[in-house]
Amino acid sequence: MKIPQSIPWVWNRTVDPTSDVGSGRQCQNPVTLDDLDGGFMTSGLREFQIKDGRIDMELLRADLDQWHHFALAPGKSSEDLAFHNFGRALWLRITFLAAENWKEAVDELARRNLCVFDCWGNVPGLKERGRDGMAWGAWSIPDEVQKEMTDRLGRQFLGWDNGENDGRWFWQSLRLYPSPVDRKMVIECFDAWFRSFLSDMQNYSNALCGLTYPHYFAKMAGHRMIGAEFLQALPSVPMWAGWVRGAARQYQMLWMGGISLFDMFGYKTFEEDKLAGNSVEAGIGNPSGQTGPDRGHSLSVLRRTWYLLFMYGVNIESFELAQFVEGHHLSALGKIQLEGTRFGMANKERRGVQYCPVALLLDFHSSWVPPRHFYSDSFYTVGGGIPYERGDHQIDLFFRQVYSGYQDCAYYQDGRGFLTSTPHGDIVDVLLSDVSARVLNRYQVAFVAGETVMQGEILKKLKEFAAAGGCVIWSLSQLESDARALAGIMSVGVEMRTTRTFDPQERREYQEESFAFSTVNVSDTGILLDDGDGHPLVVRKAVEKGEIITMIPPFGLTDRIAEAHPLVGADPEKDISTIYFYNKALGSPYRILNGIKATVFTRLGSLNLIEVVASLDPVVGDCEPSRRVSLQYVTNVTDNPDRLVITLLNNESSYAYAKVRVKNARILEAVDLLHPTKCMPVEEGCLALTFFPAESVEYNMFIIELKLDRPVVAFLKAEA
Repeated sequence: MKIPQSIPWVWNRTVDPTSDVGSGRQCQNPVTLDDLDGGFMTSGLREFQIKDGRIDMELLRADLDQWHHFALAPGKSSEDLAFHNFGRALWLRITFLAAENWKEAVDELARRNLCVFDCWGNVPGLKERGRDGMAWGAWSIPDEVQKEMTDRLGRQFLGWDNGENDGRWFWQSLRLYPSPVDRKMVIECFDAWFRSFLSDMQNYSNALCGLTYPHYFAKMAGHRMIGAEFLQALPSVPMWAGWVRGAARQYQMLWMGGISLFDMFGYKTFEEDKLAGNSVEAGIGNPSGQTGPDRGHSLSVLRRTWYLLFMYGVNIESFELAQFVEGHHLSALGKIQLEGTRFGMANKERRGVQYCPVALLLDFHSSWVPPRHFYSDSFYTVGGGIPYERGDHQIDLFFRQVYSGYQDCAYYQDGRGFLTSTPHGDIVDVLLSDVSARVLNRYQVAFVAGETVMQGEILKKLKEFAAAGGCVIWSLSQLESDARALAGIMSVGVEMRTTRTFDPQERREYQEESFAFSTVNVSDTGILLDDGDGHPLVVRKAVEKGEIITMIPPFGLTDRIAEAHPLVGADPEKDISTIYFYNKALGSPYRILNGIKATVFTRLGSLNLIEVVASLDPVVGDCEPSRRVSLQYVTNVTDNPDRLVITLLNNESSYAYAKVRVKNARILEAVDLLHPTKCMPVEEGCLALTFFPAESVEYNMFIIELKLDRPVVAFLKAEA
């Protein structure tokens, strides 16, 4: 098949820890694709029933038959719905080790060829080890226990749990004395805190993140796999997946996704409404301790998250609880998980690899987290309690631009922000500055964001990246003299201010909040944006096969805008506690310049392989809809350059109509993989879709395999 020269070269290989070396990962025995039956597993049972200090083996065998029946295919149930197969993996509570006969239970798992991929409940720093009846405790794994687990289960024991402890570390880091004076010290503290913990875990752990720190865990010796607990009261799923997936690709490590039923206001079960946990102990109505069918995340959000993570490339996936009612009757959530398991096992090779041409490149010591989150009672701080600087606000505003409303996540009772639209497509991986050149060169754009300095090794990698055909986007405030010269900036002059930007190519002017910029003298550059008087604001310099785009205003942002309170409409005298944070929008003291949105961010959107036009009204022909809306859409490349798999979600409360076309090709055939495997009507090489509102039972999401009339990508070859 002849490949046109104009189409992009893309990386279409899954992460493979055994074949891709030189990633900087310190772990020498990572979980491999062979350990996971080729790359995808699902999990079911989470704890053993212990009575009088012993695991009840009769009950255990009955539980294993109910959850993981060996005679059933993954995702299947017996006709009487008494037995099911939720997959081959178990996500076990670590307290089973307190039972006298735990080895007998492990032997039963080995006999059934089941896999223990994680043992949760270990929290460093607690004064007491967990025991029967305690969900959490401080554990240290003796050598003999490690040996028994690996001897009895072999490669079916994937590791102990490091679960959400980055979040717990963040909370403690706000109270460090003496406080860290810079970000390098923050990461040194983080590293030291977890080295001791991992030593207690025999350096044989899997990291289930609670914050945006998967890269630090992936690089750290002692972690075999990374992942995150998605939903819960934790960061926005599309944004956060960009971190986890990016870390997995940067350090060549497989990843897992635990999907939580908790939110800030309770958690889902299918029993009657009640108070649980510390709500009862404290005698107060703690919202997060309320449980029932209408608490926690909706079934629709849980279902969409399951399929979305699968299409992102997750390797192990599970809901955390509530698959059964009264312990025996399959719940609505259990049905969703079994359906998702069947779908995953049938399509784990067919799904392909998510197409992410954009690398958001941050400094290794950034320690960035979202501006408000579950593990802090403060706004706008990074690790160690260090306040946001302008570059940190740039990272936040970048995510707001590509994941609309992500900052609302966890703080609204209607669940907004957990799943978002993606106006530019879901195309971003987050990488840190220690990324290897071989991994970086798999991307088309490196967008450098945050507080960092372009010099030394990272500047060398970016220069080579541009020379090979990549596009580097950065800000003048990040550049030292060598980087400025590379960008075509000969000198920097006085600072000026204005309230407008001008696109000389489109002859279009944009009104702005006041912003500062430095006058610059440039050489061999094109001006993409100026101030209307000829002073460059965004310049482009060709570098061999690629280009470098430099934003002259600091981080592409306005001047700081005075805020009475970080929350829009909040009372600065009364809204002083986290209890008042709910159902209020988070503002920002900065804005991305409108001219930069038009000239820089539209370039990111242009990298998509497909175009999605969505509206509140049916999309007719090539007419521009008057009431446009945004969907979330993901594109996966496959092993054929003329075959794509696309995922589209309506995460809003209204109906939506969409027209999907593939750039540079016509759709010949579209197969709906969800409803179930049926051909869809294609008109004039395009696909028309109708989406039900987000909370509908069905048809708020599509996963579609597209057969095209010509190749739309070419595949990069594996490096020697």
